Amino acid sequence: MSFQSRFGWIGQKIGMTNVMHDGKVCSVTLVKILTQHVLSKIEHNGVFTLRVGVELGKLKTKPQIIELQKINKPLCNLVKEFRVSKEEYDSIDGSYSLDRIADEKFLDVTARSIGKGFAGAMKRWNFKGAGASHGVSLTHRAIGSIGTREKSWPNKKMAGRLGNEQVTVQSIPVIEIDQELSIVALHGSVPGKSGAVILRKAIKKQGVIV
Repeated sequence: MSFQSRFGWIGQKIGMTNVMHDGKVCSVTLVKILTQHVLSKIEHNGVFTLRVGVELGKLKTKPQIIELQKINKPLCNLVKEFRVSKEEYDSIDGSYSLDRIADEKFLDVTARSIGKGFAGAMKRWNFKGAGASHGVSLTHRAIGSIGTREKSWPNKKMAGRLGNEQVTVQSIPVIEIDQELSIVALHGSVPGKSGAVILRKAIKKQGVIV
């Protein structure tokens, strides 16, 4: 079975700024690439996986601390797994950082979007709303009919919690890399507040979609 390498990095979103790129002002998001500690390497049925952790924040549970102490690894509170190629699997041992991101022109970025609490249907689903003409009384932002009283259909677009879910933006261009500060400048915005983000090789820019 053939598959693409989804080699990745765990980073920390710092914020946004503007830089000059190709003679134009470009808005970028700055992501600091942390030291990626390889906690374990897994091979199963020809699939190679790296279990990677970073030191970001506090550990959540005591079993995590005990496990990391047993394998003589730094106390990493954020752990992710990345599916990699055999060459990457064999060449990586111990830890890696920004050096392997230098050849990437595009990245897929995954993060948790900003939570906006309980929202009405218009805000949550971008509904147009009712008209404001004569006779439309107090129903300008109402959702309208939602079906019979016996049953409400699943996945109906209704009011509910907005945001605070995992979002992936694909093929974000890499504008600039600062090796000294270990920071990557990504074009445009990245989901979520300042915090942990997952960067992976862009799946659609490698020629095959899995």
